[in-house]
Amino acid sequence: MSVEDPPRTAFLAHIPFAAAVAGLASLIDFLGGGQGVGVSAALAALGVGVGAGAVLGGVFAGVLRGLRRLPTWGRALAWLAIGAGLTAWLMDQLGVFARFGGKDHADAVAAAVAGVGAGLGLAVLGFVAQPSADKPAWLSRTRKRPLWTGPLLTLAAIGFIVADRQVGVDNYPAAHTALRVMAVLMLTITGVICMRYWPRRLRLPAWGGASAPD
Repeated sequence: MSVEDPPRTAFLAHIPFAAAVAGLASLIDFLGGGQGVGVSAALAALGVGVGAGAVLGGVFAGVLRGLRRLPTWGRALAWLAIGAGLTAWLMDQLGVFARFGGKDHADAVAAAVAGVGAGLGLAVLGFVAQPSADKPAWLSRTRKRPLWTGPLLTLAAIGFIVADRQVGVDNYPAAHTALRVMAVLMLTITGVICMRYWPRRLRLPAWGGASAPD
């Protein structure tokens, strides 16, 4: 949520942004597959990506909206719990616990560290993007802050995309899913916090609510 955009607009804006980012990524992946591509198949891939992105954006916006009335410590604990859930899921999917103490112990340790890092990353990302009932998110609490937080998030998203494309390709699908989701969320949040710089006629509709104070 930015300083200038009505709260409901800022929450709902996550949906079209995430849908656009995920749809474009899905289409690029499909077209880069190397096989013959028909228009209908490409449109289907685009539709799947848009749908998945819309769901992701809706869930993220719903969590942001649901947590906004909690005190700061409550929001922090909630996002830590969400991050811990991601860590637990990744460790289960990567078979971390089953490989501890065996011949793949080193790989298990590396996967555990990566899982914890992913969980903490999601917790931090959610917390800094989380508005309160009376203040915008930390990422956009001042007019100039998005000018540097937005590019930083974009660079981080690019790093996640490169890792998804270059590291362990065709292996560890859960890890690659986490990388893609984090990249989509980072680019989505960047779009939302930078809406204030758009010409007003290009902004998303004001779906209600008064502007949040500084």
